Amino acid sequence: KDDKKQKFAVCRLCQKAISAEYGNTTNLRKHIQNKHKLAFAELCKLAASRPSKRPRPQTTQCGEIDESSSTSKHKKIDQYLKEKKWLPTDKQQKDCTAKLARMICLDLQPISIVEDKGFKDFVSCLQPSYNIPDRRVLRNSIIPDLYMSQKSDLQRKLNEIDSFAITLDHWTSTAQDAYMAVTAHFLSEDFTINDYCLNVRHMPQSHDAKKFLMNSVHALKNGFLTMRKKAFPEFRRVIKKAKVIVNHFHKSAKDSHKLTEIQKKLNIKQHKLKNESPTRWNSLYYLMDRIVEQREAITVVLASNDKVNNLQNHEWKTAENYVKVLKPFEDVTSMMSASRYPTLSMVIPVLNVLKQQMNKSEMNDFGEQICENIKEQWPDYESNLDLAIPALLDPRFKEYAFTNDEAKESAVQAVVDLMYDNSVSTVELESISDKSSTQAASTSSETASSNVWGVFKKMVAKRKESCLQGDSRKAMKQNLQKEFSIFCNDDLLEADKSPFDWWKRNCTKYPNVSKLAQTYLSIPATSVSSERLF
Repeated sequence: KDDKKQKFAVCRLCQKAISAEYGNTTNLRKHIQNKHKLAFAELCKLAASRPSKRPRPQTTQCGEIDESSSTSKHKKIDQYLKEKKWLPTDKQQKDCTAKLARMICLDLQPISIVEDKGFKDFVSCLQPSYNIPDRRVLRNSIIPDLYMSQKSDLQRKLNEIDSFAITLDHWTSTAQDAYMAVTAHFLSEDFTINDYCLNVRHMPQSHDAKKFLMNSVHALKNGFLTMRKKAFPEFRRVIKKAKVIVNHFHKSAKDSHKLTEIQKKLNIKQHKLKNESPTRWNSLYYLMDRIVEQREAITVVLASNDKVNNLQNHEWKTAENYVKVLKPFEDVTSMMSASRYPTLSMVIPVLNVLKQQMNKSEMNDFGEQICENIKEQWPDYESNLDLAIPALLDPRFKEYAFTNDEAKESAVQAVVDLMYDNSVSTVELESISDKSSTQAASTSSETASSNVWGVFKKMVAKRKESCLQGDSRKAMKQNLQKEFSIFCNDDLLEADKSPFDWWKRNCTKYPNVSKLAQTYLSIPATSVSSERLF
């Protein structure tokens, strides 16, 4: 390459730029001879195998130059470079090994993958020069080093933020070993949500761990699970019969095939029946929803089966009501589990929407039972400041999240007080800094004011300073109230949009409100991020 009219050649072995200013190859030869002795020896062998005089280019019968002889040397060099293995200290070797370790961790691959023949062949095809590290080296050195590097980066990030939220999740393996996962959540300066697993620990006392988690984590969907178990006792018999029907079709290949044929004839969606997972209430909803969807096909198949009882007409009606009542809950839990921003701010508006849905006339007694369960699970939830403050700071909801005016006013006052406390803390830190810089100057004047009138003069100065501070803080609070009022009167963000993107665009417009939002909107409404670890 030519850099400011100065010529360089790049070594293909180490990528180092070598000066070739005068057009000769002396520097290039010295570099290979000193830095790449094995390659130099190989090149010497190639040179020795050539005739002493440079052969004339061979021509074909048509008079064309045969380039095969002139390029044979380059082919041999390329072949040598491909077959030469990188040293452990080579940059390319280190970079590839780092990517390999990262792949194993990100994709949860077994470390033994490096010993698989197919994997070795694949890597050799991509880069023959790469030396795949031994699994013991990966386990004992490379992956632990990667872990420590990631841990240091996370510690640095946590040290740079003012606060973060924690979620916990408890899990028991098939071997009955209990584990607890701890996940941290925070918003960066540009309002990007960050989720990091802090630790996953084995909990020998599984029952104590479970009790601790149940008392520590307020997961919205867990509340819905409890509601499903308590509500609608008359549905239990219908649910039990529905499960028997589903299990029959899962075990009987004959009737399962027959069900598919009937679906085709009746032009019904060719869906398989779904089973229930005991720990997820949604799965029971999906089971009942699919049963109702496939009612006609199931009825036709079971008409010729004496061993399995089909649902009666009134039982089918009960199943349809079950699906209708729980559909809003399924929508909410699916949304909060799948959303990238299911913050705690969603709890109050979601509960109010569910209550509104349950109060519809077509819900009848079922809706009333659901409303009673909501009151039992979340009593006075609008008055809970842990839920109310995030709702106010969310540009999707603000004051419109509330149905209780008294609870709304209390939450507004709490937000203004928090903004004021944050501002006062900032001012006090600046004041301490200013005082420390002027302390030396004031020390020299203390001796001059040691007389009676000097003391009186200092008392007057302090009184004036106190009055000024009082007026200043009063004005500060009024300005904060004004800023929050303007924020509340701003247009609402659509409910399906990201509040983090909105705050990223408007943080300079509402600087004091945004600082509070950065803290409270990072609190998740569910423990889904922790559950994903298992």
